[in-house]
Amino acid sequence: MKRKTVLVFILLMFLLISTACGNEQSSGNNHSEKGGERKIKIGHLAPENNVWHQSLLKFDEELKSRSNGRLSLDIYPNATLGNEADMFQQVQAGSLDMMIVTAAEMANYSDSFSAWFMPFILKDHEDSYKMAATDEALGLFDNINGVEGLGYYFAGMRHVLTKGNPITDIDDFKGASIRVTPSPAIVDFWEKVGAGPTPVPLPELYSAFQTNVVNVIDIDLDATIGNAYYEVGDQLTTMNHMVWASGVVINEALWADFSEEEQKIIKEALQVSIGFNKENNIEREESNLKAFKEQGGKVTELSNIKPFMKVAEEIHKKYGGQDDSIQTFIEKAKEIAE
Repeated sequence: MKRKTVLVFILLMFLLISTACGNEQSSGNNHSEKGGERKIKIGHLAPENNVWHQSLLKFDEELKSRSNGRLSLDIYPNATLGNEADMFQQVQAGSLDMMIVTAAEMANYSDSFSAWFMPFILKDHEDSYKMAATDEALGLFDNINGVEGLGYYFAGMRHVLTKGNPITDIDDFKGASIRVTPSPAIVDFWEKVGAGPTPVPLPELYSAFQTNVVNVIDIDLDATIGNAYYEVGDQLTTMNHMVWASGVVINEALWADFSEEEQKIIKEALQVSIGFNKENNIEREESNLKAFKEQGGKVTELSNIKPFMKVAEEIHKKYGGQDDSIQTFIEKAKEIAE
């Protein structure tokens, strides 16, 4: 009898412990029952002084305000949760709720995202944000499984940074080793320009630039100042050849789990933060350019844009011919830029 009592007691203890562990694990995703408080875990690669992070703080502020504190963000910057590929897979699997993911990473899952890397179709921030709100841009998310695309953030227009001698003409790129993000469309563009595109992970870029592994960088001003690349490269050529787009994505199943009211709140809060992202980017473009000059940097404009436009048209024709989504994106972008 005693033995049976002991066995029953052990079984009850095991059930209690299992239940407690299960509750602890279920609370680890920061979610609660519908209608209750819900904390949304979101990750990104950038440092806390970056425009992405500042935009997420605005997003969080709006979420809390519009939901009376029921909805909020739990933000993880600086690749705390892994590199971009790791985080994207976590969002698809549901172990991470949301992230900011570059178009370059999404192009690994859908070729259509190369649309954002068509050179010289969007001339400035105004064009870029108009494009981001179109069906042609938002429809790109439909080609990727496991996530819901809610919108886009940007991190500035792209320019080129070098050291010693400025880039003034297409011939100055001949034989140059230029750091690029390894997207086929980006690599194709720079190869046709005459440069040698060289992929270098962002954490290794400062030393690669310093030791001449690359002698030119395709970069935006926010990263130039934020990562102190100006300490190595003192020559900036403003090109505006491309904008750096990143999607704000959420796990598809989690999105479906939100009520219609909650989805509405999230979308509205995100739109406010996108407006903040735009204003912040425009302000930073000016302030970062000023900061670059104050650090002794010199700014140059291209003397002749026509040879670049000729190469750009070749890229548009090639990738638009391969993908209908890219072709319609190009057509809409050119319509906006007129």
